[in-house]
Amino acid sequence: MGLTRYLFNDWFTAIELDQVEQRLDIQRQHRLLTERDVSAQAARIDELERNLGRVAVLSRALAEACLQAGVLELEALKAKILEADLADGVEDGKLDPRVVMPGEQRLASLDSIREQGTSGEFQA
Repeated sequence: MGLTRYLFNDWFTAIELDQVEQRLDIQRQHRLLTERDVSAQAARIDELERNLGRVAVLSRALAEACLQAGVLELEALKAKILEADLADGVEDGKLDPRVVMPGEQRLASLDSIREQGTSGEFQA
């Protein structure tokens, strides 16, 4: 803050100018934080899209291999997909990630999932 602020102030007082500068500094800091958050979110979205792509390739390859090897018939595969979809209690084309216990081969209790949200939608 220079001496001219106190000597040549036709419109604002020095205190008002200081307050304006403080508000501008806060807005600049907020904008920088927001830009970092957006950048981090974009990076996370890219990572998730890459992961989803790998899962899609693996799923398709496994399904094709099972069908070609005669391990599964197409109707049996469709039934398994529907069974997996219904594992969380909702036929919605997706699986609640809380249903399968991490590192285990068993399903989580559906009662605990239903207690968290009765609408049938996944609630984080």
